[in-house]
This record gives sequence, C-alpha cells and structure tokens, in this order.
Amino acid sequence: MAARWLHTHPFGKQFNCNALGMAMISSSPQLMAQLNTFYWHHSYLNGCVNAEILCQWLSEHQQDAEQFIVDNGMEIARKKSFVCQFMEQELSYPSTSLCTGPSTSYLIFEVPLIYSQDSTKKKSEIAEQFSDDLYYATGVMLSGDMFTHAEVAAYVRLHLGSDPANIEEILRRFKASGLNYHMKHKLGVAPGLAERLLTKLHNLVTS
Repeated sequence: MAARWLHTHPFGKQFNCNALGMAMISSSPQLMAQLNTFYWHHSYLNGCVNAEILCQWLSEHQQDAEQFIVDNGMEIARKKSFVCQFMEQELSYPSTSLCTGPSTSYLIFEVPLIYSQDSTKKKSEIAEQFSDDLYYATGVMLSGDMFTHAEVAAYVRLHLGSDPANIEEILRRFKASGLNYHMKHKLGVAPGLAERLLTKLHNLVTS
C-alpha cells in the first residue's frame, strides 16, 4: 500500500488553522520528519515568495496599511492585558511567569509547577508533555516557546492574533480543565475527547 501524503501550508495566523499541527497528529512521524527536512532546505517558511507582491500592494495602500498597524497593535495590547489578568486571577499564575513582550503577538507562559518539578526531563521535553496534556484536556494546541527548543525554561506560547471570542473560549477551556499554576495533579484527557479524536483520525485514514 502506498504511503499517504499530506499537503500542508503554514497559514495558521491568517485563518486560525494550524495546518502543520493537524498534519502532525494525523500522519506518521517518518512523514513529518521528511516534510520538515524538505521545508528547511527547499522552501521559505515565512512567505518570502510573496514578498514582492505584498510590497507592491502596500505601496498603493500606504495609509490603510499604517492605520491597520496602529489598530492591530492596540487590539493585541488589549488581548495581552486581558489574557494576563485572567491567568493571574483565575489560574493563579504569578506575573513573573507570563511574558508578552513589547512587539510580539504571542504570550509565553511557564508550565505549572507540577510539570516543571520533573528533574528527569529536559526543559523542552517538559514543555512538550504539558502541551500534549493540555491539548488532550482542552483541544487547544500550543507550541514550545521557541522554534529552537532552547533549554532555557519550560515555557509554551499562545498566539493572540485570533478573534477575541476565540481567545475567551481558549481561556474558558483552560479553567474548565483545572489548569492552575499550583495544580496538584497533571492534566487528564477530557471525557470523550480521545474517542472523538480516534474516530476522526480513523475516518481520515480510511476515507
């Protein structure tokens, strides 16, 4: 039987859909390794192919583009404030464990203490385990704090470019799952989620 290939494109920030993330949970590890190798050596990850077209468009819409930058920056700032306040008040996160930065659309936050206290794992492994557990508990997929997976601290990151309603739903799921900086036990799989995921993956493979 021929290997099943998946076409992926990293258009998550534009359409709130992490295509690479979906590929990772619906394809073989060997296939994803080949895909990553291909991307690094034969493709532009950040849309450089379309840069010239985008520059031409911006030159014809400079005023609109400048206004968008201002409006978008203010919206991101409001989201940062809202998310940090929620995580501090509802999830017991100390402010020192949250980082938004002055220019990024990401929030990075430390994994709960119950995860970071595991001395048998590297920081990147701890972040990956927490990210996996959080996904199966909430359906929200996060990533490590950096692409390089540097062994600095066990942090994960959340993109804040989505609609405010989506951000609120993410935070609601976080709280409903029992996520808390001082939680006593690691996260468990949400009731029925594992079965639904397996059913969808089975249908995807057999269709």
